[in-house]
Amino acid sequence: MEFILCIVIVLVICICAGVSVHYIIAGAVLLAAVLAVLYTLFFLYSFYRVLTSKKCSAEFVKIDKHPKMRFSTAFYRIDNKEYPNAFPCEVIMRKKLYKNNSACNVRLNEKTGSVYDKNALATCFLGVAFSAIVMAVLLVVVRAFFA
Repeated sequence: MEFILCIVIVLVICICAGVSVHYIIAGAVLLAAVLAVLYTLFFLYSFYRVLTSKKCSAEFVKIDKHPKMRFSTAFYRIDNKEYPNAFPCEVIMRKKLYKNNSACNVRLNEKTGSVYDKNALATCFLGVAFSAIVMAVLLVVVRAFFA
């Protein structure tokens, strides 16, 4: 909420200062393009972490709060040790995606102490694809504004 309020205040100050609407829109599109680039880099980094992780057989244990983050995630048991998933768990269809005491294949990243399940892999793949498309569209729009 505070973020939106700050944006509104900056917009009001820009309009009061006489900044052209064209420049305000161009700045908003440029900001969106920068955020899309950052999202793309995040998902590429996550995809790299998945690819460099070790494939393991695991057992789904529970859904609980991530020990280092503020979101709920799935926990898997590998060799009698529990590891949290690196991504938040899905809210929709949770009972169908996560079945108690079910065996599955995950990728274990020992450096971070987290795993990547099939849902995290799909999130990485779709995140890279979607954010790259959004980034490309926004960069075309930015070029149109600054041409």
